[in-house]
Amino acid sequence: MSVEGIDCAHPLTKTDAAYFAGQGKKFVARYVVPQSMAWKRLTKEEAQLTNDAGLDIVAVFESTANRMLKGQDAGMADAEAFLKEAALIGIPKGSGAYFACDFDVQSDQMTVVEKYMRGVAVELGKDYRSGGYGSYRFIEEMAKRNAAELFWQTYAWSGGKVSTKAHFIQYSNGHTYNGFSYDLNRTLAQDFGAWNLNAKPVISSVPTQPKTVINDTTVIDVELKNDRVRGDYAPLLDALGIPYTWHPEQKKLYIYWKKEGEKNG
Repeated sequence: MSVEGIDCAHPLTKTDAAYFAGQGKKFVARYVVPQSMAWKRLTKEEAQLTNDAGLDIVAVFESTANRMLKGQDAGMADAEAFLKEAALIGIPKGSGAYFACDFDVQSDQMTVVEKYMRGVAVELGKDYRSGGYGSYRFIEEMAKRNAAELFWQTYAWSGGKVSTKAHFIQYSNGHTYNGFSYDLNRTLAQDFGAWNLNAKPVISSVPTQPKTVINDTTVIDVELKNDRVRGDYAPLLDALGIPYTWHPEQKKLYIYWKKEGEKNG
């Protein structure tokens, strides 16, 4: 069952949060950014009053619309800035951190955008699940490249298409309340990385054990309680050239490991 929410750049007051909760909204996406962007920055106080009103929060980071074109170093720097703010707010570990690709990204720009997202994932590590916001094209390509764990689609630049990889979608822009604008969103998956300071953090224990050996290749079956593959495992496996497959329906990661001296794969 999908739920409705909003996103906005304007900091919410207690009255604002109560209004949206009264309209049946269940979450709000807000900017977790440094003090240099104070005009749209989420604070601990705002997060608490928002959660107290009954709204969950989705964390999003954006400095400039086409920031992802700066590549991996920019992704790492932005994720580092996010982590500092997350610590100040007390954002529960294991929740999502969405980074915005807020322009009509083209096919020939996807490689540098992927590098940005991989920089994000490396810096976030196992603490937060990396997420990407953008168009249908962006989500389809980043999902294919396993460049993020969570996806927030905008209807902009999407030509009416909705990605099956998206966890929630921004489907209508330009609404106004109390002198500020907001956008409407709807969830497409039960777990979309939202969080609440009033809820106990969910941190999964991740048991690993060899399940079987096939032709001298040990197949390690990792069962995860959420989709934290990119932040927890994939950067290391990619760097080492170790093949793996991820099965999101079963929340299982299969790692294929050969004996020392033999080539993996």
